[in-house]
Amino acid sequence: MRTQIEAFLAKKATRADEAATRAAIKLLGYLELPACAAPLLAFTAPRHPAGVRVEAVTALRFGLRDGPDAKTSAALLSLLTDADAGVARAARDTLTVVPLDARAARNLAKLLSDASDELGLWIVAKLGSLGGAVAAELLAPVAQASNDRARAEAAARALAELPRGEVALAHALAGARSEAGAQMLADALGSRAKDLDGPTRAALLRAGCAELAKHPALARRKLEPVREADPLAWAEVLRAAARAWAKKDPARAEPLFAALARSSVAQPADRFAHARLQLLRSPLDPHPSARQRDPALAELQHLADRGFRLVEALEADAELQERHRYYVAFHFAEARAPELRALGISLLEGVAARAGRTKLGKAARNKLQLA
Repeated sequence: MRTQIEAFLAKKATRADEAATRAAIKLLGYLELPACAAPLLAFTAPRHPAGVRVEAVTALRFGLRDGPDAKTSAALLSLLTDADAGVARAARDTLTVVPLDARAARNLAKLLSDASDELGLWIVAKLGSLGGAVAAELLAPVAQASNDRARAEAAARALAELPRGEVALAHALAGARSEAGAQMLADALGSRAKDLDGPTRAALLRAGCAELAKHPALARRKLEPVREADPLAWAEVLRAAARAWAKKDPARAEPLFAALARSSVAQPADRFAHARLQLLRSPLDPHPSARQRDPALAELQHLADRGFRLVEALEADAELQERHRYYVAFHFAEARAPELRALGISLLEGVAARAGRTKLGKAARNKLQLA
């Protein structure tokens, strides 16, 4: 049958009849023979009518169920960007059902840089359907990129659907170079972070620690899944980094302490470290409405309510000035709760004693008399 069809296609009369040519090409495809790929490829050349080319590309899929050879896969990949939209669509439909080896998959991934939005999303879906290590390798850079959000989200979803997808997502997250890409991968990983094995968690910890100095926001995104999987290890890493930055660059330390303070594994010392950094940059406005909006005072009151030895901590902190202590004392001295008022009075007594005859000392003594 194949011999007869090829002989029929070789006739000049057949070539002059597009309908007959397309019918013969369709039959050649229905034979489902890998050997039919070569004669079918010949009819995909631009010199043939578009209808014939589409028929040939469509017929190729039947004989390539075990995958094309290097020449055929290269030809099909080149047709994805053909000037004729019908031919390009047919090539995409054929490649959707045809398996690709690792080499063809890498060549397909190279088309992403110049692909249209529609073709780019199809390429991501095709790479994801291949599965295995090759899919994880080729999809990770796409998911890490932040210049095309739709494509990156599709790649992240494809990674998540792979066997052990949480590991593939974690490794992609560890290699992310932008905060946007890292956030997308961390969101895709989500609650599956709890399923990460020890070596993968360790890799994320190392990647996050390496970024803390230069890119703390990116580091936090990389460490967030570790928080889900191993909160104590996450807290230790952030705590060590925050303490290291507290004296050199408080602006970088504050968001790290803030993340710790909001976590379920926060220690009182973490909350105080966060509050004191907020206090150091507070405007110290004594107006009641300003004090109500001051996050430093809210955090300090939270600590006081839970029995933290706040007066001792504030008086022992060498970086805090008397004006900071007076501001906190002034606020608590006006509190309704007796415990908070007593705390404020104790702080005022300390400020009055240390400030002596200065303006601040007189203000502290006057507030004591009112209290």
